[in-house]
Amino acid sequence: MAPWVLIKQIHISHYSTKPLGEITVLTAIVLIFLLLVVAGALVTFVFPVALLNLANVFMRRGAGMVAKTVSVDGVDWPYLEGGPSDAPVLLVLHGFVHT
Repeated sequence: MAPWVLIKQIHISHYSTKPLGEITVLTAIVLIFLLLVVAGALVTFVFPVALLNLANVFMRRGAGMVAKTVSVDGVDWPYLEGGPSDAPVLLVLHGFVHT
């Protein structure tokens, strides 16, 4: 028997014994990747505020900052506090329009 006929027979018998509904590892990886991309797009476009709040939490935690509020004349002012207690105080104000 010629070698190419033997290779062709092995090739055909390999695919003929494979079940029709079997999912390969590569197909599963591609499907999981596509699912993660769709979930990321859904979170980004449907719930952008929740995504930004989550990013703020992780950035504050990474910088060692804690969100606190102080009440002055009945108005609550949010601020972030962090760093060593013996270091100089740095106060950064923003969001005010100048006149």
